[in-house]
Amino acid sequence: MKQSVHSVSSILLIRLSSMGDVLLATPAVRALRNTFPHAQIDVAVAKKFAEVWKHNPHINTVVEIDTSESVLGSTEIRKQLFKTVGRYDVIVDCQRNLRSWFLRRGLAKQTLFYEKFRAEKMGMVGKKVFPERMTHVVTRYYNALLPLGVQPDELGLELWLPEEQQTEYPPSLWQMLTAHAPVAFAPGARHATKRWPAEYFVQLAKKLHTTYNTSVVLLGGTDDKELCKHIAQECGEFVTDSSGASSLYQTARLLDSCSLLVTNDSGVMHIAAARQIPTVAIFGSTVQHFGFTPYKVRNTIVEQQLPCRPCTHIGKSECPLGHFNCMKQVLPEQVYLAVTEMLA
Repeated sequence: MKQSVHSVSSILLIRLSSMGDVLLATPAVRALRNTFPHAQIDVAVAKKFAEVWKHNPHINTVVEIDTSESVLGSTEIRKQLFKTVGRYDVIVDCQRNLRSWFLRRGLAKQTLFYEKFRAEKMGMVGKKVFPERMTHVVTRYYNALLPLGVQPDELGLELWLPEEQQTEYPPSLWQMLTAHAPVAFAPGARHATKRWPAEYFVQLAKKLHTTYNTSVVLLGGTDDKELCKHIAQECGEFVTDSSGASSLYQTARLLDSCSLLVTNDSGVMHIAAARQIPTVAIFGSTVQHFGFTPYKVRNTIVEQQLPCRPCTHIGKSECPLGHFNCMKQVLPEQVYLAVTEMLA
């Protein structure tokens, strides 16, 4: 039964992690605000991803969860929420794990869930059986809201930046950004089987520089510093390494100054989508059918069709077959052609 606009006065949406998944929930929150303009709309998110929501105008309160603590810590937060808010009219659980259960238990009059398609994922990974149509994760979040009468819009992801923040760039990077729009590379990913080989990024950077006199800026977190340092050293001064030193907002501002992004299937890919940066994404052990492709932004997916793909729905530390053909057979020339078409 659909809810009327006046019957829902408080909503909590839970999506704790990871960066990309949290960004993919931003259209659902926007749709909730459009449907319930006067409701209190809160989000629960892991502390390290809270920046996604802090400047979002559709949100009343960001409930930060310390995911390094025991899941029992969510019980204390639930008690605090009950004291301040009471029971929410609706909780939308877009995480669906033990921690989110502890957080929402007894806190809502109505609880809605998004469909994780666990059986379908297992079928794709285990038996290589693919559904006829891919259902994007954003659509699954929207579908969870259908009982509320929420309708999706045709807009993309959102990442609102603080207006007052001035980003201080190193002189070399500032000179690059003001001279012309560089190409951004995001060579990292949490799992090794989602990383295109570093030497391929080096070859691509050199070819783009030779052909277009293009500068390259490397993006990544602290875990990507050694990888990015290696790529920068192999390429020379036309590549600037900004990994490890950029916050979410700084990464977004850097992307705003770039002509496009070349990336693995990673969180940076979704940051670029939220900032409407054209994207060339390289998929290895994961596949488009999982529903995590760049959303509502100009993009090209470069991948190699192999009978062993996908071997996982999140990524692995190494290729289970030892050959890593899903990435090694995606040659720099293929990605170069995708980039040139995007730049044309």
